[in-house]
Amino acid sequence: MTPRLAELVNCPREKIYERLGELEAAKAKLIERLQEPGPQPQADELLTPDEVAAMLKVEKKFIYNRKKALGGIPMGHRTLRFPRSKVEAYINRQERRCR
Repeated sequence: MTPRLAELVNCPREKIYERLGELEAAKAKLIERLQEPGPQPQADELLTPDEVAAMLKVEKKFIYNRKKALGGIPMGHRTLRFPRSKVEAYINRQERRCR
């Protein structure tokens, strides 16, 4: 028990109802905070084929040949992007395979 709670529990008998009211008010505020939306997850950064090639230190042709394994997303006519998390997952898979 924290010192603050111990102080509440050990308050004089005549103050118990007052302390219970304070606790109920605090409880209501905490429940209200829990119902507020939390922080939103950040969007995954999208990388260009050039950025992925630089990241992996390979030719761009290597990236295009492995676009599915790297999580490539077609964004329109002749435009391809790669979520950073998918590229990092690919790297981790390759590292595990080589052990």
